[in-house]
Amino acid sequence: MKEKQELQVTDVFTKSRIFTYLWIVICPPYGLYRVLSPSSEFSRPEKWVWTMIVICTLVTFVKLIITG
Repeated sequence: MKEKQELQVTDVFTKSRIFTYLWIVICPPYGLYRVLSPSSEFSRPEKWVWTMIVICTLVTFVKLIITG
């Protein structure tokens, strides 16, 4: 059981995922594209979570711009 948990933790920090995390911070739409692309390493629940995070971030940015 412990070996399985260790494998899951190391899978989170692959080179591809780190680049995707950076793109989510720098340019959320492109980061979301990388998360949702068919060749992505993200599982279905992770895709849902990252989609909601990006949507909330973009909505917050738009609200800040409008209400300035």
